[in-house]
Amino acid sequence: MSPERAEHRLVGILSADVSDYSVLMVQDEEATIRTLAQCRRHISRSVPRNRGRIVDFRGDDFLAEFPSALDAVRSAIEIQRTLAGQNSRLPPLRRMLFRMGVHLADVRVEGGSIFGEGINLVSRIQELAVPGGVCISAAVYEQIRHKLELPFEDLGEHQLKHIPDPVHLYRSSALTPVAEPRATGEPAEAPLVLGSGRGPAIAVLPFDNLSGDPHQEYLADAVVEDLITRLSRWRLFPVIARNSSFVFRGRPVDVRQVGDELGVRYVVEGSVQRSGERLRITAQLINAESGHHVWGNSYDVQRSDLFAIQDEITNAIVAAMCPALWRSEEQRAMRTEPANMDAWETAQRGWWYWNHPTQADNEKARAHFERAVELDPGFVLAYFGLATTHHFDVLFQSTGSPLHSLQELERLSRRCIELDPGDPFAQLARGLAHSLHRERDDMLRALGKAIELNPSLWMAYRWLGFGLAEVGRTDEAIETLEYGMQLSPQMEWAFLSNIGLAHLHARRYDTAIDCSKRSLLGRPDFVVPLGVLAVSCAHLGRVDEARAAVAEIRRYQPRFSPPALRVVLSCADDEFVEHVLEGFRIAEQSR
Repeated sequence: MSPERAEHRLVGILSADVSDYSVLMVQDEEATIRTLAQCRRHISRSVPRNRGRIVDFRGDDFLAEFPSALDAVRSAIEIQRTLAGQNSRLPPLRRMLFRMGVHLADVRVEGGSIFGEGINLVSRIQELAVPGGVCISAAVYEQIRHKLELPFEDLGEHQLKHIPDPVHLYRSSALTPVAEPRATGEPAEAPLVLGSGRGPAIAVLPFDNLSGDPHQEYLADAVVEDLITRLSRWRLFPVIARNSSFVFRGRPVDVRQVGDELGVRYVVEGSVQRSGERLRITAQLINAESGHHVWGNSYDVQRSDLFAIQDEITNAIVAAMCPALWRSEEQRAMRTEPANMDAWETAQRGWWYWNHPTQADNEKARAHFERAVELDPGFVLAYFGLATTHHFDVLFQSTGSPLHSLQELERLSRRCIELDPGDPFAQLARGLAHSLHRERDDMLRALGKAIELNPSLWMAYRWLGFGLAEVGRTDEAIETLEYGMQLSPQMEWAFLSNIGLAHLHARRYDTAIDCSKRSLLGRPDFVVPLGVLAVSCAHLGRVDEARAAVAEIRRYQPRFSPPALRVVLSCADDEFVEHVLEGFRIAEQSR
């Protein structure tokens, strides 16, 4: 009688282990065991939710099987995002980061165990994963690439230990944290995001209905849902799903309690109040750690107009809220000891210096962005920040090697796209690179894509407006810039500078001068409005004012040379560039 044949089946295999587990154990054995137990609880809930089963837990690693590669990857993503949320509440040196590998293979099943060459292979694949990320085989990639909006870096073929043939691999970076779904089993609603997984999480609580009319509740809920969606588009701050934050509906809450329960650093509260046909929408951002108020504002609209302008209202709220949150994080990073900073905090310190646009501060910003990239190689925002420091060097002639800076801008912008083409900052970086390469259509397309991905991103409106002004589409430029200025009034000086450039292109010199002077009230050392002021005054015959503006430019940018403006206006036609250079020649000759 022939022996019974073993059962074979094609399965998705997920293998994982903890990065630097032995180091964690040496530092604090009890705390490490406790954290590992918490991780196992999250893993034990996620795997069955995705139709899988855990084959084995051994020490700091585990093995699970799924009916498909797609189920295995979904579970890996869900686990990593949940564990990232848990890690965000731990000190940097106590965070437990798993490396995960996924492969599709034929296995032999005996009892509750599985065997086969695929088991050894997937354990080797996991070793190439970024801590907090996922590495997959080409077989898995072919199964999921049209089904998940999740970018993977193509690692090419690798010769793995004890595996005879090279294996083609793909890798994701660290995943953005979200709250663990509640007991209902409902999946988290926040969109999947790659890149900076280190930003502080935010919860938007149900807005209070102060109208005294229960039927107005839907208005408050609609505003909250829009805010969650808009905040998620920044892809910087993990946003807790609606089904988690709405458990606080109707409850008197302490923001510190909310922060503890949901694992968030910031809480958004608000209200909707109706008086006749007028609605007042109020929103405020609160630091859940300190209870301090970070930002707040109110918006009055006619009820009949609400749905027509609801997008505009939520854009305005988010466009004002996110820079305020960003500033709060910058200040927090500036108070943190450098030795204790993680990638997010290091980048935030870089942005603090970036907001003081001098050559010395630009170099300090670059050093912090470089360190952030070292700490988290999948951090899109850090790569974007690093790219902008090279963009600054080229534009403002603050480098002895502009070609090197241009090459670095190109390299870093491409790296952003490789990490996450759906990140608006990645598209913005590509737009800046295209502009300096005189790739006009590609520049406008990338900058427009950044706005499509995040309609509240003021930086994208600023640079798109500049690009439109360069190429002579002045009316579109002014409309774009004025809308961006409404979204971010605190950056009025930057938008006015580019509006002045658009009016200069249209030969509206008086208006260009007015815009430039208003811009300089907000930032006296900004050379772009000084340049527009100099050229406009020169063409109006106001040579003394033109000469004074050029002197100010040279005071702030000693390396300034008018011919180098061809780089600043790289996408402009030759006629406009010559018109600008002629203005500088008039100012120079009048000395």
